[in-house]
Amino acid sequence: GRRSAHTFCMCPGGMVVPASNHPERVVVNGMSFAARRAWWANSAVIVEVRPEDYGAADPLAGFRFQDAIEGPEGRADWILNTGPEASTDVAEWIPVLQQALDAGLPMVCANPDRVVMRGTAKELCAGSLAEWYEDQGGVVQWHGKPFADVYRVARAAMGLQRQQVLAIGDSFTTDVAGARAAGIDVLLVNTGIHQTDLDADLQAGVERLSREKGLWPSFADHRLRF
Repeated sequence: GRRSAHTFCMCPGGMVVPASNHPERVVVNGMSFAARRAWWANSAVIVEVRPEDYGAADPLAGFRFQDAIEGPEGRADWILNTGPEASTDVAEWIPVLQQALDAGLPMVCANPDRVVMRGTAKELCAGSLAEWYEDQGGVVQWHGKPFADVYRVARAAMGLQRQQVLAIGDSFTTDVAGARAAGIDVLLVNTGIHQTDLDADLQAGVERLSREKGLWPSFADHRLRF
C-alpha cells in the first residue's frame, strides 16, 4: 500500500555526525548544538518501515533488514561528487575512487571546477576528482559551468535573454568558456585561481592567458566592487 514520508527538525546550527555500528560502513545522523550557531542546518526525511518489509518475523529480522540496506549488498548505485573539503592532492582520494571504479559506479559531478579558492588558499574542487575518474575509464555526467544546460536553465528561470546577462567568474576553464559557449558576456575577476598567472599589468596578463587558452573574456577587472 501507500507509504508516508515525513521531514522533521529543520534546525539551524546543525552538523552531520557518524552513526555507524559496524566497521567499513558509512551511516550518518544529524544533530544541532543548543546555541544553534553552526554554519549548517540539520534536517531529515523519514519513511515508514513495516514488519512485513523484513521478510521474517523473528526478533532479529529488523537487524538483518538494516544490514541489507547499510551493508555491501545495499551499496550505492551512483556517486554524487560535490568536491572534497580542505584537500590539495587528488592522490589522497584515489583509494575510495578506485573502489567506486571497481564497482562500476557512474559519477555525477555537480561542480566541474578543478580548483576553488578558500580565502587565499587554492584547494581541489569536484572537477579534479571527476577528471581522474573519467581518465581511468569511469563514467561521469558533468553538470554546471561550462556546460550549456546550466546557462539555459538559469536564463529560463529568470526570464532573461542572452544580451541581458553578464556572467562573472575567476576561471577561464569554466566561467569564460561556459559564458562564451552560451553566447553571453563574461567579466573575469582577478581575485581567484588565476591571480598567480596574471601579470602586474592586468590587461597584458589577460591577453596572454587568452591567447594561451583560446578564450577571451568580454571584460576583466582586478576585483568585483559593489
